[in-house]
Amino acid sequence: MPLLLGAAVLLFLFWAAQKSGRLNANRQRWSAAAALLVAVLLLLRGQLGLAVAAGAFGLYALTQVSPYWRRQIGRAHV
Repeated sequence: MPLLLGAAVLLFLFWAAQKSGRLNANRQRWSAAAALLVAVLLLLRGQLGLAVAAGAFGLYALTQVSPYWRRQIGRAHV
């Protein structure tokens, strides 16, 4: 349960930062890379639940700024 609450708070803060304009594409790429790095480190430590949540957040953040992923996702919905 705390994991779901933490993931919800992270997504809300990420959404709020995007809407306020404080998170540009360069910062978002760095935050996505940092989240993926933290996910790998957590996975190596054996904390699978936290690693999955951090990895999912990192992939979500990366798909928001990557033109390749936006094209692929846009085609899937059409």
